[in-house]
Amino acid sequence: SSADELSEKISQTITDLLDDHQPLEIAATLVTQGLAIYKTILSRPDYESMVDTISESRDQIYTFDPPNIQ
Repeated sequence: SSADELSEKISQTITDLLDDHQPLEIAATLVTQGLAIYKTILSRPDYESMVDTISESRDQIYTFDPPNIQ
């Protein structure tokens, strides 16, 4: 699917970025950009709901395990 292809591309990009950047730098940048996209395209109530949903599902997030992340 398109979402699977996008996920694979982003995962590969992250793996490539790990050669020159710290994992926390990459994660912070991705989260900031993702939230900016949500805030741009969603209404304020929908954005607030999305952020709440993300926060509430924090225990359901899987770990990202490329071979060189530490």
